[in-house]
Amino acid sequence: MKEHSKSSEWLIQYIKEQKISIKQMAADLHIDEDRFVDGAVFGIEEFLDICGYLHITPERVQKEIRENDKVSM
Repeated sequence: MKEHSKSSEWLIQYIKEQKISIKQMAADLHIDEDRFVDGAVFGIEEFLDICGYLHITPERVQKEIRENDKVSM
C-alpha cells in the first residue's frame, strides 16, 4: 500500500474514532463530503488541510502508521 493511501486511511479512521463531524469539516475545508469514505486517497493539499484542521502534524500520522505496522508484523 502506498504511503499516501495509508495516511488517508489513518486520517479517516481517526476522524471516525474521534466522532468528528465529517459534514462540518467538509464544509469548513471546502472538500466534498463524499471524499471522506473508506478507501479514499487524499491529495497532498487535502491531506495537509485536514491535518491542520485536526491539529495533527503529518509527522504524527507517519509515526502512528510506522508504529501500527510494527505491531501488525
